[in-house]
Amino acid sequence: MGKYSGLIIGLVIGAVVTFFVISSNNFATKKPAESIAKSNKQTSIAQDIKRKLSVEELANEYLLLSCLTAILADDVSREADYERAEQEILRKTQASDDEKKFLTKRELIKLFKKAFNRGEDEASFTEKVKEYLKIAEIASKTANLKEMEEYAYSELAYLYVSKKDINQGIFYIDKAIGVNPSDAEYYAAKGSFLAEIDKEQAKKLFNKAIELNKLTYSARLGLVRVYFDLEDPENAKKECLEILGSKEVPKRYLKDARLHLAYIYVFADKKYEDAEVLLKEILKNTPNDEWANKLMQDVAYLKTHSKVYDKLISIMNDYGKANDDMIAGQEETTPQYTQLYGDKIITSYNVSNKIYLAKEMFAKMIKELNMLEMPDEQFLEAKNKLEQALSYRMESAEYRVKSFYVKAKDYQGEGQTASAKENMGDSYYVEFLEMMKAIIKDKEVLRGNVAYYDNMIEYFKKTKFNEK
Repeated sequence: MGKYSGLIIGLVIGAVVTFFVISSNNFATKKPAESIAKSNKQTSIAQDIKRKLSVEELANEYLLLSCLTAILADDVSREADYERAEQEILRKTQASDDEKKFLTKRELIKLFKKAFNRGEDEASFTEKVKEYLKIAEIASKTANLKEMEEYAYSELAYLYVSKKDINQGIFYIDKAIGVNPSDAEYYAAKGSFLAEIDKEQAKKLFNKAIELNKLTYSARLGLVRVYFDLEDPENAKKECLEILGSKEVPKRYLKDARLHLAYIYVFADKKYEDAEVLLKEILKNTPNDEWANKLMQDVAYLKTHSKVYDKLISIMNDYGKANDDMIAGQEETTPQYTQLYGDKIITSYNVSNKIYLAKEMFAKMIKELNMLEMPDEQFLEAKNKLEQALSYRMESAEYRVKSFYVKAKDYQGEGQTASAKENMGDSYYVEFLEMMKAIIKDKEVLRGNVAYYDNMIEYFKKTKFNEK
């Protein structure tokens, strides 16, 4: 893994997890150093702290510390010794090259700490940017401090992304990659930045990270998100199962992989029981996990509502087809004439088969609807409204057929009656669509498309049947 994988992993995972649940920007709100400090403290820098090291030894030791470890030096028992060495070197008239590097590194670490301890307001943001840029500039001019340069650039990247300035975030993560192109986590981070705006490019970056280091699980979880967004749940599931099947994966990734896979089971496969197994495993270890609890509630709702909702969607699709057939059937139905004393007299009609098909479809929809057991009052009210719409459309179809066959002397306005019932049926259907729209807006877990309902409502409000 990269030198700062813990930092970048924590932030990237935040971005990936929120894809499945609500917000894709959650990762950008974390303070990188603070989050990593809690999980990656390195407190065993010296094997024998009782032995008092010389200034030279302390300087050499400090230069060997990773940038992150040095930042967390306040939690390290040797820090007092480093402070002593710094003061002694400053009193010298001539310091060695290593001692000068030591002083430079100490200066940069203090700048890092100063930036990390700032607030989240705009003034603090501006100061942080200045401090990180100063760190990068100084580190770039000092041999063997390149890791501090890349670290500063990565901090700048996340800082700008936290302000939703993706372009600047990408600019600085590219700077970090330029300093250290072999760090897989930087490619994973860039992929997470691009996941919302260029999914194909994000996918390439995640794959590049995995190519550099197959243990870059942040990239694998990023791929899960991208695959799902690209409507490729099978590959998303494959990545999740690969993570869960690895013996080397850290525990924090296991939870996220289970959560992602549960999401796929719920919204792609509709395997609610399988999702429950995964969610129970998560909640057993972290009972207060917000996303797992939310998804468990969604599963409970979908187990009782999804089949009914899916069937209503199917009936709605059939309603549209039957309506189209009825319109086309009337247009295709043509009269037959005979000549009587020089006048053309309509003797009958060539009735289009589509009118009969529409009539059969309305009858079928009524039968299917009556077989449905509604899970709650909202759905029951919507069902009743749809039932009224279908009843009128069924009656209208019967009158429409009759209007083409009744003899002129026996005609009693069947055509007008058919049109009136068709229009009445559609007015009830519009009310049904309004109810369904309200349901999906109230229950986002159904993943309904509000625009679809708006388009259908507008269409059926405008469409009016007239006697042919």
